[in-house]
Amino acid sequence: MAQEYAQQATTQFSDVEVVSVNQVLTAQIENICTAVCGAVSSLGKLVHNSAASSLMSKAANTTSTTTTTTTRTLKQLATSMVPSITPRQAFRLFVDNATGKVYWDSYYLRQKLTEFQNMTNFVDNTNPRQLTLKDVLNYPDGTYQAVHNGHVYCNPHNAATMTKVRVSDGSTVATAPLPNAGHSSQSSWNWGGYTDICWYVDAGGVLFVVHAPPKHGNIHITRVDPDSLAILQTWVVPRVKSQTGFAFVVCGRFYFGKSYNSREIDGVYDTTTGVYDDTYRNSLPTSGTLVLLTSWIPSTNQLLIVDRASEYKFFIFDNVAL
Repeated sequence: MAQEYAQQATTQFSDVEVVSVNQVLTAQIENICTAVCGAVSSLGKLVHNSAASSLMSKAANTTSTTTTTTTRTLKQLATSMVPSITPRQAFRLFVDNATGKVYWDSYYLRQKLTEFQNMTNFVDNTNPRQLTLKDVLNYPDGTYQAVHNGHVYCNPHNAATMTKVRVSDGSTVATAPLPNAGHSSQSSWNWGGYTDICWYVDAGGVLFVVHAPPKHGNIHITRVDPDSLAILQTWVVPRVKSQTGFAFVVCGRFYFGKSYNSREIDGVYDTTTGVYDDTYRNSLPTSGTLVLLTSWIPSTNQLLIVDRASEYKFFIFDNVAL
């Protein structure tokens, strides 16, 4: 039995052909099996088989749970979905996945943000704290900034400069250039709004920035180190950014919207495989009148959407990823 388990273990790590590791593993498993079988034998074969079956069942359940939580994909959404929170007016709206705090502003070209301890406080407009991103040159561009672990990620107006700002005092703690990226409506989503450089926080605190070269360049997805802002990897999507309406990420998969005034999601790019699927179809649960912001919140598995409709209102929908 020990030899069989050792062979399985070796197969799982077939890329590493080290005979000594296999020998050590075999010896260790033999010792464990001997001890376990000796302890269980007094209980009889029936009890032994039952225990083994229970252990196998628990292992299978653990594997299934791990797979589910690490490979989530977007459900098929529908207009029948009801927002979990009564919407209020918003323009820029970010949730810190690490702390649960909410950051809000009623416009997209200002240095100021308002901090709330949680989403309930934001909806009720209770316990607000005013922040000023004092060191950001001019003001941050667009609606697609991000907040993670007490820091705002943005780019200043008229510059393709990645900027990390500490929310506690508004001080800039890191900057880095974003090469070949348009800014100030040179490569925005097709509604404009200075949405050239767009930030996203994915599961596990993975930080992405979506951008494109000026004048109808293809979408670039860049993974960035959240501490230093160093560029780790870039993927190029065969799709023009200025002809796309919006985007959001769920576990490494970027879902792209057809237009700012459409509910339709008409493409997905998987950064884990480097494959773009232009046949994928889904739709936002909102009206799609003017989609200003879309963002997945990993900690709660919710989709946040700012859609103008009659006012600039946000919507949050629960359990959007499988």
